Amino acid sequence: MNPVLRSGDFIQVTPRRNFAYTVKNTGILVLLLPGYTESPVVHRLVCIDHNHLFEKGDSSKSIHLVYRENIIGEVTHRKRSGKISKLRIPLKWRVLRLLSTILEAW
Repeated sequence: MNPVLRSGDFIQVTPRRNFAYTVKNTGILVLLLPGYTESPVVHRLVCIDHNHLFEKGDSSKSIHLVYRENIIGEVTHRKRSGKISKLRIPLKWRVLRLLSTILEAW
């Protein structure tokens, strides 16, 4: 999730029960991916389409469907070098999501 998250960062996660499935938040999720890994992974939420969520890891070349029950929560803050920062969606992701919403409505 570079440059937003780096190896060694601590993250704060908002649990799934409090997570509104919208693109208003950071768009960085903590997920369980059965059959892929036993440990939770941190991936970006790249699209929401008719109640379907799609994620992509930084090192992945493809986008994958995410089932809501596999979402642990959303990353909201990071701690790096003793400083806590609230995460925000990078501009390029906001633009892509806006275009996706416009095309879906059209």
